[in-house]
Amino acid sequence: MSIKGTLLVLPGIKGSTAGPGALLECLYAGNGPAALLLCEVESSAIIAVTAYEALTEASIPVVEISTRTATALESGSYWCIAPPQLKAASKS
Repeated sequence: MSIKGTLLVLPGIKGSTAGPGALLECLYAGNGPAALLLCEVESSAIIAVTAYEALTEASIPVVEISTRTATALESGSYWCIAPPQLKAASKS
């Protein structure tokens, strides 16, 4: 399964450099998610996305969501990030 172009939902990113390093490598190679939805935003995720921005001038949103929202999301559904909400969207 590929994470390319997805809204990647995670409880958080743990670890010192391996997790953020892998995220940065995926983003830089064009295989990363379209956005990160994290139940617990940690500085390592922000650092990886900031490094990606510095290298490519592209960016992805990092959105903090509740655990309740995360468990309600369905795999394969279409969603739209429209601050301050996450909204269901139709495929078009």
